[in-house]
Amino acid sequence: MSTTPPTTPSTSPASRPDRDSAPLGIKIICVIGFLGALFALLAAFRLLGVGGAAGSLGLVFLFLSLGQFVVYAGLWTLAGWAWKWALILEGLGIVLDLYELNAVGLLVGLVVFGYVFSKGDLYE
Repeated sequence: MSTTPPTTPSTSPASRPDRDSAPLGIKIICVIGFLGALFALLAAFRLLGVGGAAGSLGLVFLFLSLGQFVVYAGLWTLAGWAWKWALILEGLGIVLDLYELNAVGLLVGLVVFGYVFSKGDLYE
């Protein structure tokens, strides 16, 4: 007969989040996000080449896409600040999808927001 107390579900190793690496879902979001940021960066350079008002818009795209790269890298490495910024960026994307009446983008944005939000305990 064992003298060790039984483990409760909250303290068992299987229920604790693994802080060594991001979950697969976060990694998938990051890879897709990196690709999206890359395309936004290419669009920014193209707009910067046009100049004028389009160049100003390109400058905005440039900073946003660079910010996305930083946030997704932070999510991948489980940086606490990245979780907050990812929720902010995804929230802005959801608002934009609502404004554009983009049902597919809205649905994807809500799923991503919900998933990243649910993983907040990894970013404490």
